[in-house]
Amino acid sequence: KARIQRLPGIELAEALLEKSREEGWGVYLLGGREGVAEKAARALGRKYPGLQIVGTHHGYFQNDSEIVEAINRTGATVLLVGMGAPRQELWIDVHRDELAPFLFMGVGGSFDVWSGEKKRAPFCIRRMGLEWLWRVLSEPGRIRRIVPSFFRFGVLLLRERMRRMV
Repeated sequence: KARIQRLPGIELAEALLEKSREEGWGVYLLGGREGVAEKAARALGRKYPGLQIVGTHHGYFQNDSEIVEAINRTGATVLLVGMGAPRQELWIDVHRDELAPFLFMGVGGSFDVWSGEKKRAPFCIRRMGLEWLWRVLSEPGRIRRIVPSFFRFGVLLLRERMRRMV
């Protein structure tokens, strides 16, 4: 029986960045606090020489249409959105038909890690699948957001099970 492997989003995003470098795809980073996406772009440029980061913008903006236009002007092929779940997924869903990039990915707090603002859990914690616990313990304020989401997910899962039983 094959074992399902865990693939954290940050590692999938890094594989996408490597592919983007190889293919010459332009990458746009959208999200994070002011200055974080720019700092992440510089760090990624050092880690992936030749990677084309064609633009960045923080995640605290008022006018979506201006941001969409700015992204489209860059000719980006890949758009990484780091606004946290579910905001980043909802933003992508609302604007995907207006956006020129052909690949979008929500990357949560990856910009914070790439920029050096935050550290990932040690490898042993990640290997045990407890990176989420590391993040909650290192950022206790996340509990206010995670606990309600956990219960909402449970309710949705229960509803889906009940619906399938009928």
